[in-house]
Amino acid sequence: MNDAPVTKRDLDEAMGGLREEFRGEMSAMKTELRGEMSAMKTELRDEMSTMKTELRGEMTELRGEMSAMKTEMSAMKTEMSEMKTEMKTEMSAMKTELLLEIGQAASRVANVMMEHIQTLISVVDEKYQDLPPLHAKLRVDFDDHMADRRLHTRLPAAPSKRVRRPRSR
Repeated sequence: MNDAPVTKRDLDEAMGGLREEFRGEMSAMKTELRGEMSAMKTELRDEMSTMKTELRGEMTELRGEMSAMKTEMSAMKTEMSEMKTEMKTEMSAMKTELLLEIGQAASRVANVMMEHIQTLISVVDEKYQDLPPLHAKLRVDFDDHMADRRLHTRLPAAPSKRVRRPRSR
């Protein structure tokens, strides 16, 4: 070691060497980083290009699936419309058939009721069939009885009773 005082020049010379060495290292690092960054950039571009291609493929696939779904939904809509029309037709036919059946059942019930009423009437007719001749005989007897003046004398005419209403004030 040297005990001599260090001068500015000595420091500048020492620093100049360090400076050049530092600059060289920095330049080498800069070149190395640029190379690495360029490689990373290229790698990222390749990956992005691959992802872009994959995404485009998936999007095309999804568009195809969506188109197929639209077609399927349109077919289902048409089918449902046809089913609706068919159900309306069937329900209308069922309504007509039901009304006919109800009419037939009501007609059968009415016929049964008429037969039952006719049976009841015929029972009453049979039970009271002797009434008209009996009534005719009673009428003749009554008329004969009324014609007999010995049994029935005429009552004198009663004076008419006229009821007066009080006048309203």
